[in-house]
Amino acid sequence: MTRGDAIARYVEFNQSVGRRFQVDAARLKAFHRHGAEVDLAAISPDVVLAFLQPRHRVTSTWLMKHRALRRFYQYGITRGLVARSPVPTVIPRVTETFVPHIYSDEELRRLLAGVEAQTRDARCTIAAPTLRAFLLLLYGTGLRLGEALALRREDVDLRAGMILLRDGKFYKSRQLPIGPRLTRALAEYVDAVPAWRGATAPAFFVNRRGGSMPHPTVWWNFASLRERVGVHGRVHDLRHTFAVHRLLAWYREGADVQRCLPHLSTYLGHARIACTQRYLTMIPELLEHASRRFETYAQSEVRHE
Repeated sequence: MTRGDAIARYVEFNQSVGRRFQVDAARLKAFHRHGAEVDLAAISPDVVLAFLQPRHRVTSTWLMKHRALRRFYQYGITRGLVARSPVPTVIPRVTETFVPHIYSDEELRRLLAGVEAQTRDARCTIAAPTLRAFLLLLYGTGLRLGEALALRREDVDLRAGMILLRDGKFYKSRQLPIGPRLTRALAEYVDAVPAWRGATAPAFFVNRRGGSMPHPTVWWNFASLRERVGVHGRVHDLRHTFAVHRLLAWYREGADVQRCLPHLSTYLGHARIACTQRYLTMIPELLEHASRRFETYAQSEVRHE
C-alpha cells in the first residue's frame, strides 16, 4: 500500500471512532508531501529522519512529528501494512526551549491593518472580514486554534455575548462570555459573511466558498500576514498574549491576581492552574507590576513586625 493510501486510511479510522484528529492529520499529510509517492514499506529511516529534523536540530516540533509518525506506524504494523517501523526509537534531547511571542498593542494593530492586503493575495482563500474577525476572536478570548475553527453559527450567541465551545480539549465543553467590543466585531463579520446555504450545521468561520477552514489554511495565511507586516510569532501566540494581557490588566486594576488566576484557568479551559502558568510569560511590564506588588507586601510585613 502506498504512503498516501495508508495515511488516508489511518486518518479515516481515527475520525470514525470520534476523534477530531485534525492536528496529527495535518502532520501526516506533510509527511506524505515529503518526497515521492512510494510504497509504505519502502520508506527508510533516513527519509523519516529527514522529515523529522530538516534543520539538523531537535525541537518540540520534532517531538510532535515523532509522536504522530510512531502512532501511524504502530497502526500500520497491527494492520499488516508494514512489517517494521522506520521511526527512530531513541528520542534525543530537545535543544531548543520555546518561548512564546507576546504581541504588543502596536504589533496587533499592524496585523489587523495588514489583513486587507493579505486577503488580496490570489492564494488567500479567506475573505478580509473573516480573517479580521478570526484574529480578534483568538486575541480576545485566548481560544485554541482548533476550538475557534470548530465553532458553528449556533454556538455564537451575539445577543447574550456568549460562546459555546463543544467538546474542547479533553472533550470538555464550556461557555465563555465575550465583551461588547468583540461581540460587535463578530456581529459585523456575520453581516458581511452570511452562513453558507444548505449546511445543516454551518461553521462560524468559512472560506470564500463557504466551506470550513482547515488548520493549514490558517497557518499559511497567518505566516504570510506576519511576514507582510514585519511581525514575529505564531498564531498560537495570540493565546499566550491574551493570558499575559489579562494578567497585566488585573495588576493595573489593583486586583488580587492570585484569586483571579483560577478564573483565567477556567476561561482558557485548563484543568489545573499550573497549566495556565505556562502562558504567563514574564514581559518587562508584567515583571515590574509583580515586583511592585511584592515590595508593597514586604513593606507591610515589616511594619507589622
